[in-house]
Amino acid sequence: MKLNWSVFRITVLLYIIVAMLPLNYYFAKHSFDSMQSDGSTMKQLVVLNGAVQRVVLLKEKQERQNVIDYIDRAFTSIYSDFIMAPANAEYIELFRAQESFDAMKEAWMTLKENLNDSDRAMFLSEKVFQEINAFSKMTKDMLEYKSETMLDSLYVSLVVTMLFVLSLVFVIRFYIHLQIEKHAIHDSVTGLYNKKYYVEALQKAKLFSVRHHVPLSLIALSINNYDELKKSMNKREFEALLSSLSKILEEFFRQSDTISRIEPNCFVVLAEASPIEAIAKILERLEKDLSDLELNRNVIAKIQIGYAVYDKDSTQSVLDKAKEIMPEHEVVVAGRSS
Repeated sequence: MKLNWSVFRITVLLYIIVAMLPLNYYFAKHSFDSMQSDGSTMKQLVVLNGAVQRVVLLKEKQERQNVIDYIDRAFTSIYSDFIMAPANAEYIELFRAQESFDAMKEAWMTLKENLNDSDRAMFLSEKVFQEINAFSKMTKDMLEYKSETMLDSLYVSLVVTMLFVLSLVFVIRFYIHLQIEKHAIHDSVTGLYNKKYYVEALQKAKLFSVRHHVPLSLIALSINNYDELKKSMNKREFEALLSSLSKILEEFFRQSDTISRIEPNCFVVLAEASPIEAIAKILERLEKDLSDLELNRNVIAKIQIGYAVYDKDSTQSVLDKAKEIMPEHEVVVAGRSS
């Protein structure tokens, strides 16, 4: 099965657009997951402060040991989930959180060693309390900065993604437009057949003419001063002129005849089963109809007409033969003064 590269390219671009959405979701989820562990650290610091004050007052050994074990687990948890968290690496260094944690941990270890000395333990607990508060304040400042940075990054990511998606949509629309033009058989301005269709129709008409021994006539019309008209008229007026010309051709020729716009300034009619004598008479009436073409501005349109009959033995194309006699048949259409 032959692969349709046009469809394949568009499909790939659409998949890229769809893939961008999960990437942004993953970034946002990863950021907020890391912030959840940060919130857990803040809660542990609040409980930790109360636990340190309580352990100093406890007399019963087992109960005191339970609190000591809890405090040790809390320090281990804070170290693994906060200090060593990959998402916090750059912030830990920026706020010197490792040094603050070490000071807090060292104060606790000193207190733990002197819990049996009530007076000294009470004094050391104040030191631990101060270090925990200092670490808590540093953590709060760090998390605020971290959340702002992550939100800024998320906004930038969303904006970049949006611009990227819009760019891809533009590329897809442009590509589809090119494909439509490539495969279209009608001229977008006049509605007549385009050059692509004309080439195919001409080949079929030639084969039909040879096989059935019927004449194939070609009539070509050229707007001789096309560029001059285009510059002297606005786009709307100029396209209206082309549409009027194409309407005259459609009304003048038979439905079985193929009328095409093969160049910006050149129109071609394929008339099957039409002998040269009939074409010559047809052109006389066509010249009269063209002379009645209405222009909306004080301009002059110079339209040349040529015709020829297809000869399979001739080395010259039928279109070139028609163009040769164009200067002999020129219709000058004068526009009305506004």
